[in-house]
Amino acid sequence: MNTINKNDLLKLLDYALDEYGDPRHMSSELMKNGTSSVIFGTLDAEISMVEAKKNELYLRKYIVRNNDGNGFSFLLGHSAMLFANAAKKFREKLVDDKCIKGVITLKKSVFKFTTIPAAIIVLEDNVAETWFTAVDNVELLVEIFENGVSSLKKVYYSENISADNLNPEYYNGDDKVIEEALKEYQTAALEEIAEIISGKTAKQEFLSEQGIAYLRGRDLQKGKIMKPELFVNPDNVQKFANCILQEGDILLTKNFGQNKLTFVTEDDLPAITSCK
Repeated sequence: MNTINKNDLLKLLDYALDEYGDPRHMSSELMKNGTSSVIFGTLDAEISMVEAKKNELYLRKYIVRNNDGNGFSFLLGHSAMLFANAAKKFREKLVDDKCIKGVITLKKSVFKFTTIPAAIIVLEDNVAETWFTAVDNVELLVEIFENGVSSLKKVYYSENISADNLNPEYYNGDDKVIEEALKEYQTAALEEIAEIISGKTAKQEFLSEQGIAYLRGRDLQKGKIMKPELFVNPDNVQKFANCILQEGDILLTKNFGQNKLTFVTEDDLPAITSCK
């Protein structure tokens, strides 16, 4: 891909990330017809909407061509496309077609507007080996599309990928190390040793500038509960009776493959947990 103009590539990726990160940037042509075409200097991008999960999870597919005919294509969308059970048929087709060249998870620092977890699946025909990595800035993303992943420090390769899970963490070897370690211990399903309670979504009318802390996944960082951005009005606390936290509770994110785990301490209370 070294024949691709780097500045044009940066413009293309900036556009793709901005359009995905802020729905207001989606072109009217794409919204109306499901397809659009945009030119970025020497690059011509055909953009289309791809359904990964019926009526819920839609991705953007970019087919990019250079002036000399060289190009590449990729899918950009919610990272749930990599692991959600409802999107498994979508992944099965990609795996069966042997067209997954690489998988890139995008950290929220890549985006200007969104904190929604996202990922890119790089496509190519007749792939024998797939690489997996993560990026935290658009410049690194440009480097990957321009020169590949050979210079990156954290890249994992697999000749046998599974439609069950396309998350990079699934292929970095950590899961196997954990499985080996657990063989020495008696294990049990989480519901056998703990009461599992899902959080609750709070409507805007229940929130206020002060009140009971309303915790979301983004409020959990490095095993600790950070200062929350949202609060539930004390007058509406009773509506969240089952979601009021107690000291010693364990918070575990269930969405987006974030795998965040946090213990609730006395200093974190009072607080209510969301479903996200």
